[in-house]
Amino acid sequence: MRRQHQALQEISILKIEVDTLMSNPKNWVYFLLSLMVTAALLLTHSSGASASEAEDLNALLNRYFAIASERDVSKLDPLWRHDGGVVLVFPSDKQAAIGWEAVKKSYQARFDSVSEWKLSAKEPPHIQIHQGFAVTTTPVMIQATTKNGSAISYTLLFTQVFMRQDNQWLLVASHGSRVPE
Repeated sequence: MRRQHQALQEISILKIEVDTLMSNPKNWVYFLLSLMVTAALLLTHSSGASASEAEDLNALLNRYFAIASERDVSKLDPLWRHDGGVVLVFPSDKQAAIGWEAVKKSYQARFDSVSEWKLSAKEPPHIQIHQGFAVTTTPVMIQATTKNGSAISYTLLFTQVFMRQDNQWLLVASHGSRVPE
């Protein structure tokens, strides 16, 4: 009985607050704005990376950079989702490599064009984790030696999209844009 009385009081207070809100359009606008801000904060919080997920992705990126530096496509294989929708774009590409087979060929062509190739993050990645996917953006230093012995060094803004599949993150898209000097 006491709970029912308390619930009725709360409903009465809520009704008064709603009546007050509805009586003044200015209050209604403030209510909507505060509701939108609250929703945005909740969505940001719910889509934000948990510390362990962010650490997992950061470790995966570092693993990717180390493996890519070895220039062995077969070692990159387990990091990617294998389907016709994956995409890879290197800065010098005239078109995207779409589909797993095209992605492998694009990597192989890149690896074959240099005798050495080292990728290293210049700073920690920006990581966005959402329901079932994540987006990372990392400034990456590329240091390479061409087949004729010329040294190359430049910075890429490297954006990668990961999809969560069978409790692991797999690459579905990778794009590098060269940073102007």
